Amino acid sequence: MKEKTRFGALGAVLAAAGSAVGLGNIWKFPYMTGENGGGAFLLIYLVCILLFGIPILSAEFYAGRRGYGRWRWLEPAALLSATIFCGFYFVITGWCFHYLILSITGATSALSPAALSEVFGGVTSEVVMPCLCIVLAVSITALITVAGIKSGIERASKILMPLLFIILIALIIYGLTLPGHREGLRFLFAPDFSKITPTLIINALGQCFFTLSLGMAVMANYASFMEPSQNLTRTAVHVAGLDTIVAILAGLAIFPAVFSLGIDPTQGPELVFVTLPSAFNHIAGGYWLQILFFLLMVIAAVTTTISIVQTQTDWLETHTRLSRRWATFIAAFTDLLLALFCSLSLTNSCADYLTIAGMSIYDAADWLVSKILFPAGGLLFSLYVGWICDPADVVNELSLGGHRAIGKTLLVLIRYVIPLVLILIVIFGFLG
Repeated sequence: MKEKTRFGALGAVLAAAGSAVGLGNIWKFPYMTGENGGGAFLLIYLVCILLFGIPILSAEFYAGRRGYGRWRWLEPAALLSATIFCGFYFVITGWCFHYLILSITGATSALSPAALSEVFGGVTSEVVMPCLCIVLAVSITALITVAGIKSGIERASKILMPLLFIILIALIIYGLTLPGHREGLRFLFAPDFSKITPTLIINALGQCFFTLSLGMAVMANYASFMEPSQNLTRTAVHVAGLDTIVAILAGLAIFPAVFSLGIDPTQGPELVFVTLPSAFNHIAGGYWLQILFFLLMVIAAVTTTISIVQTQTDWLETHTRLSRRWATFIAAFTDLLLALFCSLSLTNSCADYLTIAGMSIYDAADWLVSKILFPAGGLLFSLYVGWICDPADVVNELSLGGHRAIGKTLLVLIRYVIPLVLILIVIFGFLG
């Protein structure tokens, strides 16, 4: 078996952060924060990152470095979750490409909120253009993936991640000049503790899994390309830290503009695709800001899709005689088919036929992955690392800078606390 090409130290962090930083930060985190009480949701989300995100991310990194042994079935099982996830994620990525095109052409300029809502309805329910945008998104992802770890993924991450930060900061600076921006800052950072409910906690934990790409073997796969000397816990902290910073920056870029125009922050998934274009239409230079924002959305989406297709490709390369080019093609084509079915299930012409348990295929894939498969995947990784692997080796690998107490603390969380909570989450997902 040929030796794997390795990430550089910075490349490993940026590539893993690129997987974590995606639409979960730029699209989902703002609307989840808006729907769940602003600062209260942010506070619980940060707690979830510390108590669950970093430990499970460290566990996945460990599994990727050490291998699965008799639990080798865990990787393809987790990859099944990743593939289903791609089904609806590429649909949203296609929307981002579509809106970038609409922004460049000026098609969303000077439209009222009601007209923008109709545009969003068209983007989600049309047949041809959404499918073409999905093909574009999958093609770009495949081209970067087929180029390999160094020439494709690491190089793209070193360009796309800094660009993402630059665009976010530019939008934040502009947003903080708007009248009424203080209300947006107060909503984001001043928690109302009365809004903390069991549902909010469940939503915050689900957001933690979604945004860190946990339970899909993606992070485990990236760890297999890290240098043996790279500290896993330090890398997990850096990745989770970058991911959290981007989520907060996205909130800073969005909520000042929302409150400046007196827009309801509880708009849900439409917050980015309907409310923000409406806000940009009332701002000087809004045409360019809108293009920048949806370029940011495209970058965030593609950095995540690259990581998933890379994981699928590497598994096919390892377990078959396929070349990287053919393995990438098969992985991308499978994701494309699922995404097209998910997209078509939202259209007026196919909605009655493409359903599962009374839901569109898109909604079914979203529910299955977010409520069941992601938490179940995190549970399996926790059980494997916490109870099957050598405890002394786990503590040694997860110690930070020689501080074994950190490794021991992470092992306790991975062994006892996280499995119990995730079992409850999976049960709640089925009952809910």
